[in-house]
Amino acid sequence: MNEVTIQDSNDGFLVTNTLQDALKVADIIAKSSFCPKGFLGKPGDILVCMQMGKELGLKPLQALQNIAVINGKPSLWGDAMLAVCRQASNYDYVDETFDAASMTATCKAKRHNEPEVVRTFSQEDAKKASLWGKQGPWSQYPARMLQMRARGFCLRDAFPDALRGMISAEEAKDYPSKPAEKEIKSNVVADIIARKKEPKKQIEVEVISEAELDIVELKVHESKADIVALCKYYQIGCLDMLPKSELPKLLSQLDKKMTETNVVDEFFEGEKA
Repeated sequence: MNEVTIQDSNDGFLVTNTLQDALKVADIIAKSSFCPKGFLGKPGDILVCMQMGKELGLKPLQALQNIAVINGKPSLWGDAMLAVCRQASNYDYVDETFDAASMTATCKAKRHNEPEVVRTFSQEDAKKASLWGKQGPWSQYPARMLQMRARGFCLRDAFPDALRGMISAEEAKDYPSKPAEKEIKSNVVADIIARKKEPKKQIEVEVISEAELDIVELKVHESKADIVALCKYYQIGCLDMLPKSELPKLLSQLDKKMTETNVVDEFFEGEKA
């Protein structure tokens, strides 16, 4: 039987020994009522989110609650952004003020042995950006939104290393959405169909998601597997064309590669039946 091997860690979360075990834990979270709406039913996205949170210094569930994928890019909600910066080893202070008369938010940030960074965002700035009076938070909580924009600009300039280049979710939500790229999936499906012996038969093939692709690429790198041989075995042009149904088998082989010499290389040398 395939069982998840877990143990308690110092930070109160479960530590898994293999990537497959981690995916099983992520699958449990994906089905839980505690799971944020954007991650429901997406164990791969949950795993990547918690890994990103680990790099930022956030606990697993804290990462799920505070990392948002907006317009295809991860971002941090403003309060979590401040929490991450306060964990920096040379953090000195962050001071925020608001001038109601001029409707201007100011954020100051200081690191040890570095000059103070000061950024402001005013009502006039919001008007220039076509944000003032915008339906939603900008109409309901304008002062708070000015504060978040000043904070985001200041912390990004003062703590780019701690934030890993991430912007605030409040700022990301104000950017226009990117057009949907539906043709990408259709092209992948068409390429797979062209490789079949019965090209007249319409075949629907679901390929791995971007989050699952990130996991596969990381595992391939760690196991030093031959990508060319791997793609040849699965009859695909590149890893993002891998059928979702083949993912468990591939992950299993890559895990063996980590512990058994030449297992994956030998597995990919022959022709697929």
